[in-house]
Amino acid sequence: MKNPPLFIAALFVLSGLFSCKKSNQSPAVPTSIVGKWQLVNDSLVSGVGPIVTGSNYIGKNGDYFDFGTNNKVYIKEGANLDSSAYQVMSDSTVVLNVYAERYNAISPVSKMTFVPDGVTLRSPSVFVANPGSYYLRIINLRK
Repeated sequence: MKNPPLFIAALFVLSGLFSCKKSNQSPAVPTSIVGKWQLVNDSLVSGVGPIVTGSNYIGKNGDYFDFGTNNKVYIKEGANLDSSAYQVMSDSTVVLNVYAERYNAISPVSKMTFVPDGVTLRSPSVFVANPGSYYLRIINLRK
C-alpha cells in the first residue's frame, strides 16, 4: 500500500456509513392498564328499539383515568369526578364498575386493546333490562 493514511481514512468513513442505521421506532405499546392515562374521548351509544342516542365526550387538558395498583380507578371528565373498582381479568379484558348504576347496574366488561402510546376500552354491545335495549361504550386513553 502506497498511501496507508488515505486507505485508513476511507475505511473509517465507509465503516461509519454502514454502521449507522435509521431508527424507525414507533411509540412503545403499553402492557398494563395501571397508571394515569389522559382521556382522549369517551363515547356512548344507547337505545331501545329504533330510538338511539349517542354522546362523545372529547377529553380536555386535565381529564384522566388513573388506574391504581389497589384496583381502584379515579376518573376526571371535565368537572365530573368519579371513582370505582376495576378488575383486570386477562391481558385483554378489564371489568369496570364505573357508571354501573346508570345502566341498570350492569358492570361493563371491556376489551382492552393496547396501541402505541395508548389503550382503547370497548364494552361489548350489551342488551339490558328490556328486549332490544342496549348500550356500547368506547373509551380512548393515552399516556
